[in-house]
Amino acid sequence: LIFNFPAFAHYELMPSAYVTLRRLNQYYPQALYCKPHAGMEITLAGVRFQFLQTHEDAASAQGDELIGGFNDASTVLKITFDGVSLLILGDINREAEAVLLSHYESALQADAVQPAHHLINLLERVYPVVGAKIALIPASTVKASPENDRYQNLLRCIPRERMFFASQGTSFWAAEDGSLVLKKALPVAGG
Repeated sequence: LIFNFPAFAHYELMPSAYVTLRRLNQYYPQALYCKPHAGMEITLAGVRFQFLQTHEDAASAQGDELIGGFNDASTVLKITFDGVSLLILGDINREAEAVLLSHYESALQADAVQPAHHLINLLERVYPVVGAKIALIPASTVKASPENDRYQNLLRCIPRERMFFASQGTSFWAAEDGSLVLKKALPVAGG
């Protein structure tokens, strides 16, 4: 298990986020656990995981959290394999975006990006720096609306035909010659 959450006491209004942790402790007490910190890297089976930001980046010298909201406590992860990379922004919002850009701007470039918070948060500065050619969006195509500022913001960096929404089905990708290539797309099954 790999995760790094802030203490429950800081976010007691978000108890649902801690349900999984309680269940893991209850049902899998012997599970191995790694608490990532910003700047850490792990390589598993030739896949490189870079932890570019955790909630700890928003802690002051006194140890108190300066995170604007629970979403800014997200871990930002860059995954690199076979010469391609994917940047997962979690649910970060503007405060975490500012921290991320001030500390890790040079490491943010990626071939693909999972936009922050299901394309709910408006991050105007990070997407141009990432420079991704593909967006893997964990949301419905309802977000792809001319009235949606978040979608329009992403559209300035990635063309619509290179955006893949979760509601469209399951897509399978492969790394080929330093690029991500869509190998197969399956329609939605069930709901």
